[in-house]
Amino acid sequence: MNQTEITAAVRLGIKEPKPRRVSDTTILSTTLRAVKLLGLKIKEKDPGYFNERKAITSNSNVFSFPSDCKKINNIWDYDGDAIVITGAADNGDGLVRITAVDHGFADEAVVTIHDVTGTVEANGTWKITYVDEDTFDLLGSTFAITYVSGGMVFEEKQDMLEITKIEMAEQTGSDPQKWYPRKRQIVVDDTGFLDDIIVDYEGAAAAITDIPDEYHEFLPSWVIINLIEMPKQDDPEYADAVKVKALHEGIIQMVTDDIARSFKTSSGPSLIRNVWAD
Repeated sequence: MNQTEITAAVRLGIKEPKPRRVSDTTILSTTLRAVKLLGLKIKEKDPGYFNERKAITSNSNVFSFPSDCKKINNIWDYDGDAIVITGAADNGDGLVRITAVDHGFADEAVVTIHDVTGTVEANGTWKITYVDEDTFDLLGSTFAITYVSGGMVFEEKQDMLEITKIEMAEQTGSDPQKWYPRKRQIVVDDTGFLDDIIVDYEGAAAAITDIPDEYHEFLPSWVIINLIEMPKQDDPEYADAVKVKALHEGIIQMVTDDIARSFKTSSGPSLIRNVWAD
């Protein structure tokens, strides 16, 4: 579901087809609360589910935390720059074909893609087929959604150097193999550091697309329960409102029960070097 579909479902549930008591902005903010809540329920069963790995670029040795970062696990020196993605399309056989000018990746390289909007199915770690110097295909992918914008890609190199965390008091200003946190910033302990870094971190659900599709029905139901205006018991509409609330409480319970049954701790790679564990 997207926000437009959720808003329509909520308005049907609270019997307010147009904004009167409840604005679209309120529905949006309440939906995001529902996303975060459901994300926490998933993390309870699978703490690594929202773990992310991203390339971060800076024009200095100071890098911003990813916006959804809750805890940094590891940082790596990419020894170069990640590549900007400028397009994603069907390769003619149903695979996702990525456009990244002068990507420099060899056939069968393993790459990680992140922050693509539109063709979100491209985000993740993939083995590639080289097409030409500007394009490559993602093996095992399925093109589904039209590309909109954005995206970065970097190769999963076996010899990437881990940058070790230190305390700020330990900084020397000249050690590229160390980093320390400063508020919501990553500071590499070398004022001349020019490479991109790769960050492994604990993320969190921050958007509808972060929630698996099969659990999206939780979102409008949770919003309805939190925004529905219950009439007084002697009101003729009271019985219908009770039925609506019970219906959506049942949907919420069904989804949370399914999460409890279905999720287990992730067994996939959590660190860059683990991509090559096989």
